Amino acid sequence: MNGQDSQNPQNGWYPQGQQPSQKKMSLWAITSFVLGLSCLGCIPAVICGHIALGDIRKSAGTLTGQAFAIIGLVLGYVGVVVLFFGVLTGGMLLPALAKAREEARQLKCKNNLKQLGTALQQYIDGPGGHRYFPHPANDEHYVKPGQGNLTKGTGFSGASFLAALYWSGVLTEPNIFICPSTSDDTYNGAAFGRNFDGSSGPPGDAPGYNSNFEKDGTHVSYAAKAQWTMPRGMPLTDRLPLDTVIASDDTQGDANHSNGFCVLYNDTHVDFLNTTKVTNGAGGMVGNDAPLDLIDN
Repeated sequence: MNGQDSQNPQNGWYPQGQQPSQKKMSLWAITSFVLGLSCLGCIPAVICGHIALGDIRKSAGTLTGQAFAIIGLVLGYVGVVVLFFGVLTGGMLLPALAKAREEARQLKCKNNLKQLGTALQQYIDGPGGHRYFPHPANDEHYVKPGQGNLTKGTGFSGASFLAALYWSGVLTEPNIFICPSTSDDTYNGAAFGRNFDGSSGPPGDAPGYNSNFEKDGTHVSYAAKAQWTMPRGMPLTDRLPLDTVIASDDTQGDANHSNGFCVLYNDTHVDFLNTTKVTNGAGGMVGNDAPLDLIDN
């Protein structure tokens, strides 16, 4: 072995003090690879990958991990594309899903009113003596009829008119009285059977004694024929025209639906109206124009 061979790095010999430096793995490259495996870390993966490749190029061979950095970059860019289209698709689908959900609620609301209409006809044939609609005389706002037409807002409310179906046992499913688009609650019917102060009514009185369900609470989601809408405050009879609106979504607080009203007619069919002018529930009125101008919350 001559002197030249001893100084040739190709033969495994290096000049004194010039031993090769140990190569290290780039932490940025590993970080990019790990983050690239997660879609949520796609953007940091791209950033870390570019930093790693830059450091590796400047290291003069002392840093490794270029493959990890490249894989992290590829995964990161793929994740960015997936994330972009996910957000774009979600932005288009969420309003459609919300609309479909509300349409389903409106369908359930219409079905509730349909059942209320059927129950009113059953009331006439049962507790109403084949003649009368509900006329809850034990409501705290009840006005003795026959003394002339009542002023607007006086007498029992439209909600109490409907709640009489529950008191009489004609319709005992409390959720039928609630629109699914609202936060109203009958507390599984408990609100119909007690006063709002929590005490029971006096013996012999209807379970709704001293209660006015829409004016004192949110236990019925629907407006209906209140006493003041009845001529001279007298009970409505089976001679009421079939095209008469007898109940609808109410406007107490927020309206049940943002784009209209489910309306129940005396022949038990239900329509959805989206053009009727409405109030904010002031004075108990639901609408300014027919057919909702004689329906009370």
